Amino acid sequence: MTATNAKKSRLRFLPYVIFAALAMWVAAEVFFINNDPEPGASSRTALEEQVLKAARNGDADGLKQLFAKDSVADDYAKDYLDRLSDAEPSGLKVSVHARGGAEFLTLAGASGSTSGKSGNAGESGKAAKGGAICTSWQVESDGGRWFLDGTPPVEPTPCGG
Repeated sequence: MTATNAKKSRLRFLPYVIFAALAMWVAAEVFFINNDPEPGASSRTALEEQVLKAARNGDADGLKQLFAKDSVADDYAKDYLDRLSDAEPSGLKVSVHARGGAEFLTLAGASGSTSGKSGNAGESGKAAKGGAICTSWQVESDGGRWFLDGTPPVEPTPCGG
């Protein structure tokens, strides 16, 4: 066998290798798209549970996917959870209240922080040194999914703001 024949023999398999690599890439993309979590929550109760779980676990990605599209910046959930962590929360609870013609999901608890880092825990939140933590987001439903709206409410919130 000459060098030319050996080279042709190896090149003969090149299209099959390229096709196999392309097929594997397409299969991986389909898998990841189908297994990507659907945004929002399936019910209002599920929304409450997922917000509480994300807050307790510091899960910024989990919290971010609960907000309505384009209602918060990409880093809002991470920044919010960082501030919440700074407040050293305890006894976090989630509830939904109707107020001023809108429904609000409220995350509330006590702040154990004595580090002097007081201030807002969020757009409509309050966190005082050694005091209460309270953040409310408006709740909305779209296409059978439940979301938080990160736009600061104009209506009075259950946090009193």
